[in-house]
Amino acid sequence: MALPTAQIVVLLLVTVIPGIIILNGSLKSQGWIKPLLSLSGSFLLALSFCHLLPEAYHHEGATVGVFVLLGFFAQVILESVTKGVEHGHYHSHGHFSKYFPLLVIGGLSLHSMLEAMPIGGHNHVGSGNTYLTGIALHKFPIALTLASILKTTPLKNYSRWIWFGLFCLSAPIVIVALHFFPEQIISERFSNLSSAFAVGIFLHVSTTILFEVEDGHRLKASKFAAIISGLLIYYFLV
Repeated sequence: MALPTAQIVVLLLVTVIPGIIILNGSLKSQGWIKPLLSLSGSFLLALSFCHLLPEAYHHEGATVGVFVLLGFFAQVILESVTKGVEHGHYHSHGHFSKYFPLLVIGGLSLHSMLEAMPIGGHNHVGSGNTYLTGIALHKFPIALTLASILKTTPLKNYSRWIWFGLFCLSAPIVIVALHFFPEQIISERFSNLSSAFAVGIFLHVSTTILFEVEDGHRLKASKFAAIISGLLIYYFLV
């Protein structure tokens, strides 16, 4: 199979562009990160339940459930390292840790690589436009959040870009690496089960975003509109 160059370019653009906007500019992104996250969360939830899970269960049966749970709890562990950047927060307790780049960006990069694995397989499940759209919608607000956090750190700007660049390259690296693995290893079964693992990650991230309690337990109109928009985008794509 040909290297999925178009997917790689898209994944680079949706991470590099937020970095340029935030790290090389003065735009404050906090006001529109949450609606974008809600949109991506509802899209990923619809993608998981309406496409990825039925397809994976059809091919692999009950084994899929095990990998969904593995993905879910892997994300629980990763979130203890990334401090919630995946859903638009960073719980730093008011101080900058010297371990921030290694831990947070390392955790985010691993998160990104795990989500990209289905795209890198030779017989990848869900690696068409719908899956790619879901990943892109998810990565864009994460990149905005990460760039906004890096902007406030005492790191020099070139250091910020080095660490941010590692995050940007994480998904493309795993896609390229898997492409050159033998087809006996990166089989259809690998693709089905890696998709199931990604669903577990999606379920944790999307439910955290969507069911996060607002002040007074009220659903804001902007969040509701973003959720509906995510569902509509999924509906019209499929």
